[in-house]
Amino acid sequence: MTALRRIVIGLTALGAVLLLFAAYNYWSDTPPMEHAATDSGQAMAPPERGATRPEMGQVRLGPTEMAKFTVRDPFTRKLRRLFGFYRLLNPHEDTMRWRLDRPYMNIYEDHFFCRITSDKGTVLVEKVEGNYSPRDAELSENVRIYLKSLNPEDPVECMICMDDLNYSSERSLFSTAGPVRLVSAEAELVGTGMELIYNAGKARIELLRIADLDHMRIRGLAQQQTRQTKDRPTKQQVEQPSPGKPDTKSSEATEAESKPGTIPPTETAAIETPDYYFCRLTKNVVIWYGRQLKLSGGDQVDVTNILWSSRATKTASEPSSPMPETSGSKETAEATSGQFQVPASESVVVSGIPEDAGDAFTAPQVQDNDEIDVVIQCDGEVLVRPMEFFDEALASKNRQTVQMAGMPLHIEQAGQVQTRQMNTLARCGALQYEVDTQNLRMGRGNWQEDTMLNFGQEKGQLFTPGLIHYDRLGGWADIAGPGRLVLQDTGETTDADNRSTELFFEGKMHLLFAEVFPEKTAQKLILQSANLIGGIRGRMISDGESTLAADSARFQFDQTNVPRQADFEGNVQMASSQGSLFATKARLLFAADKQGQTRVNAIQTDGVVTFVSSSSGTATATDKAARFVGKNALYDVTTGNAAAQGPIEFTFYVDPPDPNRPGAEPVPVVITATRQAEYNAAANQITFFGNVVGVHEMNMPEYTQKSVFEGDRLIVHLLGDQALQSQMRLKQVSLLGNNVKVDSIRTDAGQTISHVRLLGERMDYFADGEILQVLGPGKIELNNANVTPLAAQDRRQGVDLRGPCYGIMQGFRTLRWYQSADRIIADGGGDTVQVSYQPVENGQLGKRIWAAAPYVEAAYAQTPQGRNELSFLDARGDVFYYEEDGNIFVGTESLHYDTATSIMTLTCRPGDPCLVNGATVSGIEYDLATGRIQTEMEGGIGIIPFASEPTP
Repeated sequence: MTALRRIVIGLTALGAVLLLFAAYNYWSDTPPMEHAATDSGQAMAPPERGATRPEMGQVRLGPTEMAKFTVRDPFTRKLRRLFGFYRLLNPHEDTMRWRLDRPYMNIYEDHFFCRITSDKGTVLVEKVEGNYSPRDAELSENVRIYLKSLNPEDPVECMICMDDLNYSSERSLFSTAGPVRLVSAEAELVGTGMELIYNAGKARIELLRIADLDHMRIRGLAQQQTRQTKDRPTKQQVEQPSPGKPDTKSSEATEAESKPGTIPPTETAAIETPDYYFCRLTKNVVIWYGRQLKLSGGDQVDVTNILWSSRATKTASEPSSPMPETSGSKETAEATSGQFQVPASESVVVSGIPEDAGDAFTAPQVQDNDEIDVVIQCDGEVLVRPMEFFDEALASKNRQTVQMAGMPLHIEQAGQVQTRQMNTLARCGALQYEVDTQNLRMGRGNWQEDTMLNFGQEKGQLFTPGLIHYDRLGGWADIAGPGRLVLQDTGETTDADNRSTELFFEGKMHLLFAEVFPEKTAQKLILQSANLIGGIRGRMISDGESTLAADSARFQFDQTNVPRQADFEGNVQMASSQGSLFATKARLLFAADKQGQTRVNAIQTDGVVTFVSSSSGTATATDKAARFVGKNALYDVTTGNAAAQGPIEFTFYVDPPDPNRPGAEPVPVVITATRQAEYNAAANQITFFGNVVGVHEMNMPEYTQKSVFEGDRLIVHLLGDQALQSQMRLKQVSLLGNNVKVDSIRTDAGQTISHVRLLGERMDYFADGEILQVLGPGKIELNNANVTPLAAQDRRQGVDLRGPCYGIMQGFRTLRWYQSADRIIADGGGDTVQVSYQPVENGQLGKRIWAAAPYVEAAYAQTPQGRNELSFLDARGDVFYYEEDGNIFVGTESLHYDTATSIMTLTCRPGDPCLVNGATVSGIEYDLATGRIQTEMEGGIGIIPFASEPTP
């Protein structure tokens, strides 16, 4: 925006320079020219048509050389005008058109001096009430207008050069069709063709036109920006006098009243209504602000409310000192030896400019510098007119504006100085800048494409069809919207379109700047914040294709205009290849990466947050999205770590038991926690804290299987980068806490028919091998009491888990459950593992069977009807077997039970016999179906050593 402001400074100076052509004092900030209330017609009274010889007053003219005449101030007698010529070329012609050789005019004012010269000139005169006055004039060959400020603190001067200059009194029109060149130390204007209309009644310029501007140069303006900005007064300073400093106007009035003999100016004379003008440039306007900035493509540029005079002035006829009234003539003309004589020596010439100042005045010495000069070019005309010809409503407000239109306008900034490379800053169809309020507006105008602002050497671009409004004094800017912000990625890519970040906003974007008036020219505006209202959506490249949407957003920036955080609110949605995030509020924190590029560093959410994973893209039945719900989530983009507060709910899906079955659906696993959840990217694991409960439920044709696990902490270890994926590849699942529990429940029509409960201190599931490991002391409870009884011919004697029964395994320190092999191994760790079985017959508890051993291994199978069937049971070490009201066996080496044959075998270590109902034997074979025991007696009756009493 600062760079754009430099453009309008140049345009303002452009309008001022054009007025300089008509009144040089305005641009150089010298006091305005004082219009002398003298009759210019009497200054050169031509003879009456028809006279034998031209006469002036009572003087007849003959061949005249070196003629001059003067106009003096009637009160001060100061010389105000000196007109002359070197030769009258047609003194004997009976004509009112005088042809002159080297005519000239000196204008002496209190604040400036002007000299107009040419090699040739023709003046048409007429006689009015006995006096001659010029009507039309033509100056030709080397026309020069020299202007010099007489302010010692600002001694500026300029020269205007033309081939010819015509004057028409009927229209008060000065014109030339030839080249025009204005040269000063501060500015230069070169063009072709000029028209200037001056309204003597209103004492103002009505029209100034340069038909074809070649270029205009304002020297050093690009270097003056810092001083002008730093010294700019505030609005209050302009409107109110400073404390302790008297008001200038009131002080002058008081001083004038206090001087004796001084005639105070009347209100009409003292206050002059200021004149305001507009300046227009057309056709391919190009403005160079040094080599720093370039504005091109302007079809039309208008500078409005350019002030001609902004303070009270005195006319030349006002007395400035007590003088007696005189009745003398306003002019003195004497002819001696055929020459006009210079007035008496008592005349006073102001500011040291002599009366006979001749051709010693030359064009100022200048030195162009493209690095700090402002150069303006166009292919069309330059037009200056009073404001009412532009816009009466705008004229009444007296607001100076710069209005530009193009198809489109290009605003460029210098890049590499060596190559003169220019980088585009902005592209728009219309631009308006209010100089007093320093408000800038950019828009499309008649251009059909969107306005474009460029950031960071074409790495970022903003496109909008809406109006852009920048208030420099207020330090804010509004973009009406809708709009699109595009940021190009700095990484190497073969497809630039796919490597860009795009942010779309539907409503207004409000920008707030931290500093309004930078001290240094090179210092950029410091962007403090940007508010986007009315709905936004974005496409980013941080993780492939990702999108963002919200009802509103607020960006905050650091001292280098780099975003440091962005707050999104209302229906926040972030989506990437990993999935979609939904929240009511979200915050993005930015930081520089190792390459110095600004990236999203962290994402925070406020309130409930939901994450839904993306699908895998396959057409399988198990392609279901995972879903995570929590509160106040934090995602560290640099480390990949994430955390969320409870209550937590995480749902993912596993394959059904028979994926090939028609209509098979993926099985959901729902994990809940009350405290929080964390994801560690380095370890690639998810941890849930506080009353963790997991539910896995699937529907089978004959029943519904529901598995529930509970603990204080659950750790999910993943394979690869699989966090929060729909089909997570599990490596290990760990359940920890004082009351770790897993329940497997089968129901039919809402009634529990089977319930298995596993208790322990810690449980780990290893996906590789499908192994469940439990650390104890642990316990397995089986409740098959509601299983439909088997038919009598299908029942087995002894242990039969297919029918109604209860079962317990407890006391193990370690249990390994090989799920793919349907095998369980329990290790007592030096203690005894106890196993018990009790059938339910006709609704009544049957006789219990109980066994104990340090090491127990069991295998089972599942029937087509979904019943669990014990395949075999192995126990090693000192084995104890007990039947309620039945046999008692003790084995010293092992026990093996085969459910297919109902045969139980106990072995003994050499020298350490087994016991059968108190008798020592070398081995035992027991048929549970028939009750037959086959063994070899070892001799004698022994005592049965119970390891422990059976557990009820």
